[in-house]
Amino acid sequence: MYCPNCKKELSGKFCPECGTPLIEKPIQKGKSSVNLGDANAINGNLNVTNIVSERNKSKEEIVLENENKYRQQCRVYLTDGRISGEERSALDKLGADLGIMPTRQQQILKNEIETSKTKKSTLDGSSSIILEHFIHRMETYDVEGMLNLYYRMQNIVNGIDDERAKFYYYLLTSITRPTDCIRLYESHKEDNYWLTFWAVLAYKMKGKIEQMDAAKNYLSNWSEYDEENALVLDMATSVLDFDWDAAEAFYEALEEKYSSELKIFVSALVSLIHANPDFEKIQFEQNQLIYIDGFFYKPVCRLPFGILKPDGTLDKNTYVLSITKYESEFAAMMLLRATLGWGSTCSREMMSNLPCRILRSGQVEDVIKLLKKAKEYGVSVSVEGIGCDGQKMSDNEIFKHLNFK
Repeated sequence: MYCPNCKKELSGKFCPECGTPLIEKPIQKGKSSVNLGDANAINGNLNVTNIVSERNKSKEEIVLENENKYRQQCRVYLTDGRISGEERSALDKLGADLGIMPTRQQQILKNEIETSKTKKSTLDGSSSIILEHFIHRMETYDVEGMLNLYYRMQNIVNGIDDERAKFYYYLLTSITRPTDCIRLYESHKEDNYWLTFWAVLAYKMKGKIEQMDAAKNYLSNWSEYDEENALVLDMATSVLDFDWDAAEAFYEALEEKYSSELKIFVSALVSLIHANPDFEKIQFEQNQLIYIDGFFYKPVCRLPFGILKPDGTLDKNTYVLSITKYESEFAAMMLLRATLGWGSTCSREMMSNLPCRILRSGQVEDVIKLLKKAKEYGVSVSVEGIGCDGQKMSDNEIFKHLNFK
């Protein structure tokens, strides 16, 4: 904590020297730096020993950062469940210094008070079991299993202030629903470190580089997390840019001070760096696959495959699946695994030739399962098939026949 009067970093809620309420130490505006320590890495002809990124922040970014400082201070004062008169005066002064209108201050404080009352600080027995199952299914690459637990994890994250749960929940959100991840981050309804961390890669996958940089800079608002976490993101974005020298430099700069939750993610990045360019020869660890397929398979690891075409003719109770639109390639690939029983290699091969058409025999129940799974995974599909009378059925006729909307 920081005394704005004495200009000292102290512990507690009030300065022992002057009695001024302590606040979070202000962060210098307009700059974000990444220190690569003593590494002397070379990227082509560019020395990347120390990289300092500077840019002018937009008015909206400054407003959000100031509101976050105010919000964080509200949370500090609410640790005992109440706001005293002195704390309220200190918040009023801080809000004025940050240029936040009184009505907006009241709204932020009200939201934080409500959140502090409704959110539990620890996982109960049931939630703890769900979280452990969710993590186990991620580490064993049981994709259908983890997706089946996704909404239960969402309820946990919305109701319990547990950073480990948020790490894994927002990780899967950024992979399967990057637009939702970005929307959650930009709304600042849930101002969370791990949401911000994974939003950086969601922006990268969507090609929104300026927003990606802004989100990465925003991580500095959480001083309790080591700055090395940002180096891990630099490794990841360098791999996605095929900038292997820079990725290696960022890796060499790591002193393993990054958050323990990122250990498997870092190991996956190291596997990619060391495998370049012979990805087809490497056997990734099972617990790395959620990261490899989720973030890096399409842009980095994909091999060129030939075109696959359906063979045979349409008979009764046959349908042809066409994947026409999807937000996350990972989710579309997992749809093929879940509904067709294909392994990763076959699913990857088909995904390299979208939009794809797949001949599939089955009963009405099979089509219902496929359509429901497609909706859950956020994948748009087109289905055509043959009815019981042998006549070809259009998409709309199939939907009507199945009474599925």
